[in-house]
Amino acid sequence: MALPRRHVCWAYDEPQGFLVRAREWVAEGLAAGNWVWYVPGGSVEAVEGAHVVPPGAAYPGRFDPDHQVRVYREATERALAAGYSGLRVVAEATMLAKGQVDLFARYEHLVDRYMHRAPMTALCAYDRTVLAKRDVGRLACVHPETNDDVGFQLYAGDDLVLTGELDHTNHELFAAAVEHAHGVRVDVERLRFVDHRALLYLERRGRGGADLLHARQRERGRRAARQAARPAPGARRMRTGAAAGHQGYFHEAVVYDTDADLLAVAVPFVLDGIAAGEPTVVAFGERTAGLLREAAGTDGIDFLAGDAVYGRPAAVIRAYRRLLAGLVAGGATQIRLLGELPPEVFGRTWDWWARYEAAVNHAYDEFPLWSLCAYDARLAPRAVIDDVERTHPRLATTDGQHLDSGLFVDPVGYLRTPRAGADDPLQRRPPDAAWEDPSPAVARQVVRAVGDGQGLREERLDGLVIAVSEVVTNAQRHGRPPVGLRVWGGGGRVVVEVTDRGEGLDDPYAGLLPGGHQAIGGLGLWITYQSCDHVHATRTPAGFVVTLTVG
Repeated sequence: MALPRRHVCWAYDEPQGFLVRAREWVAEGLAAGNWVWYVPGGSVEAVEGAHVVPPGAAYPGRFDPDHQVRVYREATERALAAGYSGLRVVAEATMLAKGQVDLFARYEHLVDRYMHRAPMTALCAYDRTVLAKRDVGRLACVHPETNDDVGFQLYAGDDLVLTGELDHTNHELFAAAVEHAHGVRVDVERLRFVDHRALLYLERRGRGGADLLHARQRERGRRAARQAARPAPGARRMRTGAAAGHQGYFHEAVVYDTDADLLAVAVPFVLDGIAAGEPTVVAFGERTAGLLREAAGTDGIDFLAGDAVYGRPAAVIRAYRRLLAGLVAGGATQIRLLGELPPEVFGRTWDWWARYEAAVNHAYDEFPLWSLCAYDARLAPRAVIDDVERTHPRLATTDGQHLDSGLFVDPVGYLRTPRAGADDPLQRRPPDAAWEDPSPAVARQVVRAVGDGQGLREERLDGLVIAVSEVVTNAQRHGRPPVGLRVWGGGGRVVVEVTDRGEGLDDPYAGLLPGGHQAIGGLGLWITYQSCDHVHATRTPAGFVVTLTVG
C-alpha cells in the first residue's frame, strides 16, 4: 500500500485535535506494514497500536541534527531487516524544539532529505500554545505538507523544491529556511508567485542564474509584482519610494562590491518604478546592463548605452535636461534614472566627473527626478568613493535603506574648492609648442599643427581648436597678462595648457552649465567642455590654469 504523505508538520492548539490526526497516521502505517513509532511529548496520550519510544530514546543525548538523522536511518534499517515495509513515526516534538528552533529546523530539513529516498514517513507535531507563531512557521515551512499557514514550503525533492507564494509577509521566514539548505539547486515549477525581493535573495545566496529559476517562472513573478503595485486607472499619481514627498531632485548613490549587491538595489528601483507607471531609464555599460536585463527583464525600461551617454559631463547634463523636460511635459510626476559611469573615468579624468556629480544637484533640481548612481568599489579607487559620498546627499544600501550621506558637501562649496588635477604623462616632458600672449588665431594654428600628426579624426581636432580659441579669448578678456600657451602631442592625443595671472571664473558651475547660468566668459567654457575629452580648470598661486585634452 503506497503512502502519499511522507513528512507532515501538524500544528495544533488542542491535544485532542492532534490525537485524532495521530491515530489516523498510525492506522495508515499499520495497514501498510510499517514499523510505527510514537514519540510522546508533554501530557499527550499514547496512541493505540504504535510502539512507544520515549523522547530520550528517540532523541538521545545532546541534540545534533546530523546525529539524529543517523538515529532514524538506523531505525529504518532495523525495520526493513525485521520484515517491515518501512518506518513510520509520530513525534510530538514541541519540548524538543523549544529553545533550539534554529537547530531543530536544520534537522527537519536534513531528515526530509533522507525521507525523500528512504522508506520512512513522519508526522511532526508542534503545540502552538507553547511555541511562538514564528517558531512554528520556521518548522512548518521545511515540510512538504503542513496545516500551518506559512504561505510556502521549501523541502527535499530530486532538487530542493519551493512551492506556494513568496511575498513581503514571509520574506524573513523564507530567508531563514534557505539558510538550512546548503548546496542544493531549487525547483520552482510549483511556485505560484515570487516577488522581486525574494527572487533577488535567492540569487544573492548563490542559487541564482538560469539553473535556479526557469525564465518562465521568473517573468511570471515580475508581471505579478508589477500588476500588484500598478495604480488604479484615474488615480492621482504622486512621487513614490524613498523620494515620496520630496520636491525636486532626489540624488542618491549606491556603492557595491558584488554583482548581487548591485542587483539588490537596482532591481527593486526599476521594477517599483515600472509598477508605479514612472518613466524608468537605465544608462549602464554592456556588462551591468546585461545583468539587469536578466534579473529585471526589459519591459518598461528605457536602456541607454552608458558608455555612449557618459562621454563629456556638460553634454550629459544638456542631454539629460532635454530628456527630463520632455518627460515632464508628457505628464511624468516622477522619473527614475539608474546610471553608472564607465570605469575609464576613474583615472585622470575623474576630477571633472566629480564636478559633474556635484553640479547636477543644482542642474536637475527643477525636475521630479530620482536618480541612483552606481559605483563598483572593485573598480573605483577610495578617493573616487570619497568624492561620491561628498557629492551625493543620500546613499542607498543593499538591505533597502536610504541614508543621508554624512559627508555631503553643498555643491557650491564643493565646486569652489580647488582640486589638483592629475598631469597627463605628456606634460612630464617639454612642450612641443609654447607661446606667450598668442592671439586666438595663433593659438588655433599652433594647436592644429601639433595635432595634425596624432591621427585624430578631423572633427575631434576641430573641436579642440575651437575650445582653445575660446579659452585663450577668455584669458585675454577676463584674466591678467601674460597669457601662456603650451601644447603637447603624442600617443594619439593632444594636451593644451592655457594660463593667466588672474583668478579665473567665479561661477562654480562654469563649464558644466550654459551662459544663462553663469558669469562672463562662462558660455565659452561650456562650449569647451563639450568639445574636449577632458578639461581641468583650477586656481594656483601663479594664477588660473585651464588644461584641455583630446584623444
